[in-house]
Amino acid sequence: GSGSRGEKLLDGEILVQEAAERLWNAPFVCASHDASDVFNYGNKAALELWGLSWDDFVGMPSTKSASDEDAIQSERRELLDKAAASGVIKDYSGVRQASDGRRFRVTGATVWTITDREGNKTGQAVRFDTFAWLGENGEETEMTVADGGELVEKSSGAGDGDATADAAPSASDIAAAAEAVEEAAAKVRNLKEGDGLTNADPEVQAAVSELLAKKSALAELEERAAV
Repeated sequence: GSGSRGEKLLDGEILVQEAAERLWNAPFVCASHDASDVFNYGNKAALELWGLSWDDFVGMPSTKSASDEDAIQSERRELLDKAAASGVIKDYSGVRQASDGRRFRVTGATVWTITDREGNKTGQAVRFDTFAWLGENGEETEMTVADGGELVEKSSGAGDGDATADAAPSASDIAAAAEAVEEAAAKVRNLKEGDGLTNADPEVQAAVSELLAKKSALAELEERAAV
């Protein structure tokens, strides 16, 4: 089968561990924060971009991912509120700041609100694969994320290798994916509320990374369905 297994990120064929590893090494930046705006996940590309270790990134208030300027913070707030209202924002762009103070412009990002079955917001996640470092004099260095989460300069010659002519996913595929996301979100919430665990606990981190893998797979299905 040519890649058909790979499309079935959701039906349990790919074990959670593998899905989590794929998300960790994925060729895009993926990060999420919980309902109190504290980061609870960043994949390899995210940690590399912000220049932080897992321990420094997880537990950091997500406001710190942008500069302290009021305009940038209020734009960020507005974006997250908009995502909270609509559930998802496509093609978001905005300026963020790495831990060393360097700024970068994010382009074409997808921002999702993560809710549990009852519709309670449990957090938000972002995913993007292109960004540009902003220089002192307004010059921009366009970057993209390669396999293994490596940040590389965007070469003009590289075409989109992932434009596949797959059949669009069916409504039931998407429904099943959405269901998997809800279940994963409920699991995170139960660990926190039922068992009193926090983002620092490995069980919560594992559940969050599983949730993001499912969320990411759902977004991919939805994107393919929309094309």
